[in-house]
Amino acid sequence: MAATETTKLESTPGFLIRDLPEGEGWVGPVRLGARLLAGNALMYARSETYALALTGRHMGGATLGLKVPPEEREAAVAAAATELAGLLGGRPLMVEPGLRMTRSALGPLSEGDPRDPVRLTDREGITLADEMTGTAAARAGEILLDGLEGRRVAIEGTGPVAAGVARAVVAGGAEVVRVATAKVAVSGSFSPSSLLGPIDELGETQPGWRIWDGEDVDIVFCGSKPGVLGDAGAGALGTTPVVAYGPAAVSPKALASLNRAGVPSVPGFVCRAAAMLSWWPDDGADADSLVARAAAWTGEQVTAFGSHDKGLFLGACLTAESRMSEWAPELPFGRPMG
Repeated sequence: MAATETTKLESTPGFLIRDLPEGEGWVGPVRLGARLLAGNALMYARSETYALALTGRHMGGATLGLKVPPEEREAAVAAAATELAGLLGGRPLMVEPGLRMTRSALGPLSEGDPRDPVRLTDREGITLADEMTGTAAARAGEILLDGLEGRRVAIEGTGPVAAGVARAVVAGGAEVVRVATAKVAVSGSFSPSSLLGPIDELGETQPGWRIWDGEDVDIVFCGSKPGVLGDAGAGALGTTPVVAYGPAAVSPKALASLNRAGVPSVPGFVCRAAAMLSWWPDDGADADSLVARAAAWTGEQVTAFGSHDKGLFLGACLTAESRMSEWAPELPFGRPMG
């Protein structure tokens, strides 16, 4: 059995990518679009695979692509849910909203999800899981910088997880001084909630690549899409460290450039794994204790990875691979780098 399987759906245009098909279940996004390509979806699954490995789960990542226009979304979701119920043999496919999807639109695909609903608790406009991802990223940054107090932070990307990052770094005494989307960067001083909406009107706009200018910031957080940090961006960072909060945000060439410069970086699957602690929480754990647990767990992991002879980023990858190899007969080819 191959370590990664791509299945073409028969009931509706689309595909399912699964890492570790012999696993106990799979986790990943549902993405919608008539022109989706399975190759472009792989890294979303791979990042989940590595995150699950860090938490010790015998599961793999997945991506479900529905290749239909938005007006056909409901029918495609229903058809895919019925088909996958037969294909997966009772093992769960735990889905998250991806491109052009909302949580409510997941409908029958999310029925029977075995994860604890505490992960979806509203925390001032974002879910607990998103807050935990942001908290994990901030804790990783705190370790890289030996403290957040008085630090100047740049955040690439917007949305709930980016807002969670901003919330956590501000709570640690840092200031968010630059934010960016793919096209636009804005400098100033930003509240965490400002990352939940459009940033164009928050100040004078600059080209989006300005987010990688490391001269006047202490750290950059990124994660809007796989490979968002490329070789050119890595070179512009200088000696400024990077923490990814999203899947496969650092490209292979960017990682090579960072490593040559001796710049530490944290892969996004580490922060994602911290959020997974809310999926199967200990008895009696509430939202506040889970946020604290995400920070503590991330601190332990990043400290350990940082002492690896291959460096922090690859140390995290090798640790995940070692844990996968304890139960999986074959590992997926390719690490989670965009």
